[in-house]
Amino acid sequence: MIRLASDALAVELDPAVGGEVLAVRGPDGRNVLYETPWDVDERSERGADGDSWVRGWRGGWQLLFPNAGEPCLVDGVDHPFHGDFALGGTTPLEGADGTSAEVVWQTDTWSVRRAYAIRGDTLRITTHVANRSDRPAAHVAVEHPILAERFATPPARLRFPVAEAMALSETGGPTTAVVETDRWAETADPPDLRFGSMAAGTGVASAEVGDAAVELRWDVTALPWMWFWLEAEATTAEPWNGRVRCVALEPSAAPTGDGLAEAGLRGQARVVPAGGTESWWIEMTVRAVGD
Repeated sequence: MIRLASDALAVELDPAVGGEVLAVRGPDGRNVLYETPWDVDERSERGADGDSWVRGWRGGWQLLFPNAGEPCLVDGVDHPFHGDFALGGTTPLEGADGTSAEVVWQTDTWSVRRAYAIRGDTLRITTHVANRSDRPAAHVAVEHPILAERFATPPARLRFPVAEAMALSETGGPTTAVVETDRWAETADPPDLRFGSMAAGTGVASAEVGDAAVELRWDVTALPWMWFWLEAEATTAEPWNGRVRCVALEPSAAPTGDGLAEAGLRGQARVVPAGGTESWWIEMTVRAVGD
């Protein structure tokens, strides 16, 4: 585990599991990221499907790459649910200094370098991807921070980058339903419709409850969409058991969550040319309300 800290923020990330961020703690010491209440099933083949992925999920914040959503086959390559990066080990680079760290990950096609840095009350993550192959390669990248129960419980409030969203199906596919995002602003009355996608707008979204606020800002050029997901004790299957309440604000490269293959068919996947690169950044600020 790698631990980073400033006077205002403490972060824990695990390079052994996709460099996922398991904790972001503000001055009150409470984790603003969700922590699952079940024991992780080490035997679960997490990439097989969504249910298997959840059984091995600890909560926190993952990078979904190069696939996000349903497992699929693209150009002869099998992509697991939510992509290989979140499932694999990364290699920490030398030079971590207590406020910054970097990890790297490679396949035959992709090289990913992810840098984490704390400045005051803000965690900034910068991601650089390179296509190592001799042909164009497609991806759907999603930043996957899941916020803690208190941000999905009354009287929490959510703020979105735009006024309207597209409802997504249970498997993340597009629908024709349009939802006004202020419908989701008050978590006191969570709607039946709990999975949607919206344009990133200026790339700012936030959640606030009591004296704590979390704000996300991100690079809308590379991540021009944001997925929204609210779990309000509605899923009763194992391991959820009707006991999970959390909320996700997920900057995304594509508007839909049904996998790279479907995104590619709709022309929504991002394509990096042979030898090409792409990068993006995202910031999370944790502050006391009124600061």
